[in-house]
Amino acid sequence: GMQPNTAGTSIRLIMPPMTEETRKNMVKLIKQKEEVTRIGIRNVREKVKTLVTNDEKNKAISEDEKHRELEKLDKAVAEWNAKIESMTSAKEKEVMTI
Repeated sequence: GMQPNTAGTSIRLIMPPMTEETRKNMVKLIKQKEEVTRIGIRNVREKVKTLVTNDEKNKAISEDEKHRELEKLDKAVAEWNAKIESMTSAKEKEVMTI
């Protein structure tokens, strides 16, 4: 466990190194957070897609504008998914490194 040391006005917590099992559990947690984030992005994408489709149905935007907006949306979603993937893999490597 952690062992607190006091040095004047500061407290130092000495943490033991993580075991292999702890590292694997941390990676599982990271993967779960990644999936929750992807689901959140997917939900926002669906809301925006619905709004754009409704605007086109209500004649607020043209069909071409709708397609342009949906393409921009898909590009942004792909970009964010790539960022999430790179952050997750970087954190996984960091956690698994002894």
